[in-house]
Amino acid sequence: MIKLTVKQVEKILRTKKAGRYAMGASLYLEISKTGASWLFRFNFAGKPKWMGLGSYHVDNTLAKMRIKVEEQKALIRSGIDPVQHRQKKTATFKKTVEASEKLKKKFEPCAKEYIELQRPKWKINKDGKCTTLASWNSTMEHYAYPIIGSVPVQDITIDHIIDILQPIWHTKTPTAEKVKDRLENILTYAKIKQYRAGENPAAWVGNLKAALPKPSEVHTEKPLASMAYEEVPDFFKQLYDTDTISAKALMLAILTGVRTAMVRFARPEHIKKGVWEVPEDLMKKGIKHRITLSTQALALIAEQTPVDGWLFPGQKRGKPISDGAMGHVRKELGRGDITVHGFRSSVRTWITEATKFRSEVGRKILSHKLTTDQTDASYDRSNLTVDRADALQIWADYCYSKID
Repeated sequence: MIKLTVKQVEKILRTKKAGRYAMGASLYLEISKTGASWLFRFNFAGKPKWMGLGSYHVDNTLAKMRIKVEEQKALIRSGIDPVQHRQKKTATFKKTVEASEKLKKKFEPCAKEYIELQRPKWKINKDGKCTTLASWNSTMEHYAYPIIGSVPVQDITIDHIIDILQPIWHTKTPTAEKVKDRLENILTYAKIKQYRAGENPAAWVGNLKAALPKPSEVHTEKPLASMAYEEVPDFFKQLYDTDTISAKALMLAILTGVRTAMVRFARPEHIKKGVWEVPEDLMKKGIKHRITLSTQALALIAEQTPVDGWLFPGQKRGKPISDGAMGHVRKELGRGDITVHGFRSSVRTWITEATKFRSEVGRKILSHKLTTDQTDASYDRSNLTVDRADALQIWADYCYSKID
């Protein structure tokens, strides 16, 4: 077939007549309403095929197209389908671009992506808030984002992590540990998502361990301040004389050794035949807790007038007493040196030091899991119901001992 010249091609283009025009050597020029483009016609595996070579413009000259056709013919001679070859190259290029874009992912959006994925498994309290979510967001906003928020995840190094942790490692050790663990989790997720490659700079072993002292070497965990059990009867009388909803709520918390949330969100229907069945969603470990109430605790509950279904209603309509209500009473009575949660320790210490009950009884009253020891395990299965009931009744008698 005769090869057309450049001038002949230009003449065809000026006619603007639709159709396919042979340029020779399997090259065609296709003219349509939308413009002109180059085509390559070939046979592969006994089948005729067409392959687009791009639109016609000043850079896609006739000479260049003829070179491109020869390149495709070379592939055919090697047993390669030019169309499939180009598709694979395009796919590879696309993956390369996507990988490159992933490596540009910055830490803040990566962290928020990870947090959002974890969010469904975090517990929402009765106030409709998720304290775990709030804690994650707070630690990232205060410590991580200001330093690495805008840094591509791929570029984060151990120096960045140390810059975040060093200022709080000695002064706020528990918080620093949380930040470290959360950074490690986020960066592990980033590696899985191919936002970064290489080792995790927030890992402790073989990494941060060589740069920072162990948390136990710079911080000793202090238990929440509790009241000595010898002081409880006098304080209990003060609560009794105060005669407010918040004081009554704190009295029930002390009598039963429960956490404040369990009292705040208590409802009359939770009390059945002298037993307080605390729902799973109010328990720290999500396991229902049963408390055989003392006669004093039952009398205290019977005195309450539930409002909107709450045993201890708050000042806001439809809400239980606030999270700080019991703590406020404690401070008003001059005991700002202790915590409400600390009364759980008072109960357990009293059982251990002032009674003949096994220590496991105190742990089960607080809904703590027993050890894996075989003997303890057998007590764990029995739940120590009778001993717990007896202990709480004697504890109630002790708490009310100064009340006429």
